[in-house]
Amino acid sequence: RVRRGPERDQKTAGASPPAPAVFSRLDVTPETMRTLLGVDVNRWLEEADAVSTYLESYGDRLPSALTEEQGKTVAALRAADD
Repeated sequence: RVRRGPERDQKTAGASPPAPAVFSRLDVTPETMRTLLGVDVNRWLEEADAVSTYLESYGDRLPSALTEEQGKTVAALRAADD
């Protein structure tokens, strides 16, 4: 289930992998798990830039809520890159 409200994790990118107990029966090293669950922030920022360019093509027809969400996504990615 998706948790809603202030107790949910607000971080979009760079989150820590799940607790090791979740994967205790898998033969996967912590380093491999970080690789599998990692986020390439720079590539996502490039993608977000392309999406922004595409969305701008809608001009005044683009709902402001969509522009706001795109901005939040970019901000979260930039924060994760710090």
